[in-house]
Amino acid sequence: MLPILKTSFISGSLCLAMNSIAHADWSDNETQQLKFCTTLATLNSQAEQHYKKAQYLQARKIWTEQVGYMESCLRLKEDPSDLAKQIFTAKNSAYLSQNSLDTLYNSIALTYIKTQDYGKAKAWLSLAPKSAKTAFNLKLIQQHAITKSLAGEYWMYAGLGVWQTYTVKAQTKQQYYIHFEGLYFGLNGLLYGPNMGEYDYQTKIQQQQSIWTYPDALEHDFCRIQLKFQGDRLRATTSTNGSPDSSCGFGHNVTADGEYIKVS
Repeated sequence: MLPILKTSFISGSLCLAMNSIAHADWSDNETQQLKFCTTLATLNSQAEQHYKKAQYLQARKIWTEQVGYMESCLRLKEDPSDLAKQIFTAKNSAYLSQNSLDTLYNSIALTYIKTQDYGKAKAWLSLAPKSAKTAFNLKLIQQHAITKSLAGEYWMYAGLGVWQTYTVKAQTKQQYYIHFEGLYFGLNGLLYGPNMGEYDYQTKIQQQQSIWTYPDALEHDFCRIQLKFQGDRLRATTSTNGSPDSSCGFGHNVTADGEYIKVS
């Protein structure tokens, strides 16, 4: 029996609502883009107020929304258009910077540290490895033993405040249910939403490895994704039979390839 496979291209508001991120107000209208890129500092002050009141979920939601806006705005930095010139004025450039983006990553991580969700905190901190704030906040994370179980949730950053995931659930001895959700954001990803790819299957994990093949290795065109588990990491590697028609059935540019960090 073939595994369930789902692919789609959905609107930005629907996709990001699924991830508890409200980007629905983003518009292709340049006035709206200018508005959001020049008012991010105000949103940040709102999140800080929630954080001070120990309202960590509310603060996290705003900061995660800001990450999407900030990353999108920074993409315009090298754009010679009049819109970019209006956004990156001397006043706004102080906040629209990589340093501010690194601070947002750290702020989100702090909300997870406060709720002792250390795996997700580490994932966010990994996005700003050179930041002095990251080095400081990593020291706030209490050492916690990584469970030997392969079951859990694994994240890899997809951009705009969203992570693509592998979810691994133990069923019986050596038998697991594995579910992948992948995303790819194009240049206007915040406006139009991501391409998506998804699959799930039941399998045995032997020698810390599992292989998923679609549709079947005996078919002329097939896709194979190998998973290797090591500590708190999962590495996914895709291979095909070499045919230009080979496909994993995902949306355009969506790939499972890469290293995922175990967050729970």
